Amino acid sequence: MREHACSALCRALLLAAMCCQIPTAHAQIQLPNGTAIPANNAYRDVLNAGAVGTPARSRTTQLSANPATYVNEGITTNNNFAIEPQLFSPLCDFSVRFIYKGGGARFGIGWYNERNDNGSARTTAPLYRFNKGDINQTAADSDIQLLVPFTRGGADISDDSLPLDIPVASIRSNPRYSGGLIGLALIPKPISNDACCAGAAGASCLGSCRMAGGGGCCDTNNGNATQYHYTEHKWNVQCNACTFRKGGPWYSHLIYRSTKLDNTFYLGFEDLDFRDADGAAGINGNDLDYEDFVFQFTGLTCLGAGQACEDSTRQGSCRIGVTECNGQGQIFCKAIVNPSTERCDGLDNDCNGTVDDNAPCPQGLICDRGKCVGSCLDEFPCPPNSGLVCDRGRCVNQGCEGVTCSAGQACKAGTCVSACDGVRCPPPTICSGGLCIDPCKDPTTGNTIDCGPKKTCVNGACVSTCDCLPCSSIGDACQASTGKCVPRACLNMSCPAGTYCDENGACASPCENAICPTGQECKSGLCQDIGTGGDMPNPDDIPASGAIATGCSCHEAPTHGGTGSSGLALLASMVLLAWALTRRS
Repeated sequence: MREHACSALCRALLLAAMCCQIPTAHAQIQLPNGTAIPANNAYRDVLNAGAVGTPARSRTTQLSANPATYVNEGITTNNNFAIEPQLFSPLCDFSVRFIYKGGGARFGIGWYNERNDNGSARTTAPLYRFNKGDINQTAADSDIQLLVPFTRGGADISDDSLPLDIPVASIRSNPRYSGGLIGLALIPKPISNDACCAGAAGASCLGSCRMAGGGGCCDTNNGNATQYHYTEHKWNVQCNACTFRKGGPWYSHLIYRSTKLDNTFYLGFEDLDFRDADGAAGINGNDLDYEDFVFQFTGLTCLGAGQACEDSTRQGSCRIGVTECNGQGQIFCKAIVNPSTERCDGLDNDCNGTVDDNAPCPQGLICDRGKCVGSCLDEFPCPPNSGLVCDRGRCVNQGCEGVTCSAGQACKAGTCVSACDGVRCPPPTICSGGLCIDPCKDPTTGNTIDCGPKKTCVNGACVSTCDCLPCSSIGDACQASTGKCVPRACLNMSCPAGTYCDENGACASPCENAICPTGQECKSGLCQDIGTGGDMPNPDDIPASGAIATGCSCHEAPTHGGTGSSGLALLASMVLLAWALTRRS
């Protein structure tokens, strides 16, 4: 669905100031008592393949049965670990791998919706409920849905059975998924008996441990491992007695965003209880290595991720990117295109700052405004009344004859300016090198790009469809027929041919408010050379750039309902604009 050009431009200007700011590296995370974590290199060793399990064997050996998914993350410093994001957005290809168990306690792991079923904010910590007689059978009224079971084949999961791929249905297809963000929780293994699970057979049993006071309802193999550990900090133990940071939460897990695998996180947990006490008393026996339970989650992204964007530090087509989150949960634009051979297509393919420079054309033709045409010095004069004059075989703006501009600029009325200055392309085209192009058309055929299953082209990048990646703007909704996020007012609209649904839900002409490049006029929704005949142009009458086949490469979510970057909430409400490339006349 197309977007009003002026609205898109305003959003783009705000995005440009935000998405390319990549924060510098952070120091190690500190607990409320001032301790830097992780306290040693054990977690790094697990992810770098140097950890030793029980019985002693390297992770390389553990993963030798499945080398295709083995990865050495190559982490060089403990500063790379993070406590953000706290919440995640699940994709359609969600999967879990239990890769390491360094502690002796028994836990499962599950997910929960950020909000209650009625959409209200949670006021109490989400809990796990199971059907009496089977602790692995999630009850219908459970806040938490079990992912990694407590037992497999009736036996506890031990380190010598890892890595373990957990067969899970997509969270997005689970009827309990409410469509928003999810949190993750490490769940202490409960006991299912009449004393701990009162009620008739088949009743919903609360899977919470009550070791204090002799309740004896935990089966974690450790009387000091009774707490749920949540990715949302507000549900974990707060240390009001701490002197270093009074009222701060104990961090029971640390996150590492994979730099080698798409949409992948590692979560490493401590398994023992934390207490509202200062110093070592609050740590309560935890060794703070965060490798007691280590999970690899694939198919998790962040709110506001996977959108087309531009990396302002690069030139030409190499500016094309998709939004991603860094290790601290902040959005930046990750470039996804490398330089390629220059083509006559209105793009700066070799990323040197100049569009179509030395672009090859068949003998006797020259590259002019994205197309191979005859020289205007011969039998192909510039269109009459177009405002163009012939200069060295090419049609240029009046007043620009003999003017040579630097890379990244074009001559207009005798002055070198940005090639897209003053141009407002009719949607869905964008300005590139002074031309209005459709970035989602195949440059060879002119046909709409086919991005494949569960992908759609947005501003030149193939990104996850909105049924897999939720819409980041509260004003948008997912249109099933296109897989794209559209203004809610347009969700069920059907506009006549040659029009589009604008953000107000009205069918509008793409040419309305359009300002075409010099020598062109807007006809049939496209900027065409003045004098072009016919109501509808051929596919190659409008330059097409082609989409970049990429998935959402974002791995972390902004804080939601906790501490974090306020800029992410603003960014999540924006629709990102594609790049504006440059061209010289």
